[in-house]
Amino acid sequence: MATKRPGESVNTFDENADFTEDYGYQPKLWRLMLANEKAVEEIKKTMPPKTDKELRAKMKKVAAAVARALNTAPTLALSAYINPDVWEEWRSAIRRPGKSRTYRALAKCKKIENLLAEHFRARWKDVEADFANGTDVAKARADAFLGSDIRTRLRIARRYYNPARATKFAHSSTREIVELCWAWFCPFQAFAYQSRNNLFEISDQLEELVGSEYVAMTWELWEDPLYFTVYDPSFPEYIEELSGCDSPHVYPLPDLITEYGDVFEGIVYSYGGERLRVCKSVVEPFLPAERVETMNEIEQRFLYNASEEGDDPRSWMVNFRCLTSFLIPKYGRTLIEADFLGNVGSARQREYLKTLKEELKRTGNGYLKRPRARVSR
Repeated sequence: MATKRPGESVNTFDENADFTEDYGYQPKLWRLMLANEKAVEEIKKTMPPKTDKELRAKMKKVAAAVARALNTAPTLALSAYINPDVWEEWRSAIRRPGKSRTYRALAKCKKIENLLAEHFRARWKDVEADFANGTDVAKARADAFLGSDIRTRLRIARRYYNPARATKFAHSSTREIVELCWAWFCPFQAFAYQSRNNLFEISDQLEELVGSEYVAMTWELWEDPLYFTVYDPSFPEYIEELSGCDSPHVYPLPDLITEYGDVFEGIVYSYGGERLRVCKSVVEPFLPAERVETMNEIEQRFLYNASEEGDDPRSWMVNFRCLTSFLIPKYGRTLIEADFLGNVGSARQREYLKTLKEELKRTGNGYLKRPRARVSR
């Protein structure tokens, strides 16, 4: 496998690479090796696709074969195990006319906005109906919130769910809904654009995201996440932004096993660390105490998941950022962001991560000083 140096992109995948040199004999890294060897083997046996639709179908077929070899879910094999570079030859084989691409992409972005609004209103109409039927929605959904104990989770849930908010959200306009979801919907548009998923897949993903209490996004540590821009699809520049930005993976939280796989397992199996961003599905500021509770739960759940995958939790660093770079302070308060760095692997991996840490330190990202969460379940 080609090695990515700091700041350098990798566009090739070498199926003949010596994984033992890079990864040693760690079980999770051997699973990565097995996944990518199986993927390359299946790709060689399959004719290249001619259309986007055919590409997605063949990717799913390969992912299913990898999943059988790993005894895991195809979606998790696709999101967390298979190196994205293995698809590069197939992607380049697809012919795409250039003249109408922007027009079609603009139309698709607008359709995605409408899908978001449709699912968002439907979800909050259901909540409104539950309140009308006498259901204590906050109590029923308290376990979905990130907090150290049931009283804390219930307190957060009661602020999030109340009849007045449900009625307001259930009757919001499309533009209002886009603004209510701005922190995760803008990155999701980039994800949908670059993944080239069809509208049925995107619709299912949006339904999961608006139905969750939190949304998580992950980027590679060297990539620069989208910050707070709310794009307007009526302008062609919107497409230029999407094509040039770093596309994240977008996950609903706290659901762990979803169509996307598991965000924490995806980070554990990443090649060079990940940058995580978490916000509420209806984007609003975290209260100071709530922010601390949420960070503790994120770190604890990740470290627990890493230990379940065979990692010593002490081999991972979870550094939460102080988001002081936002021009408008309230935007920083709506987001929780962390860098995940691992020290396991070969000497080459450790040198890569050392260089990465030095680069992050030079750029002045301002990590928060806080006690490390304990792993307990």
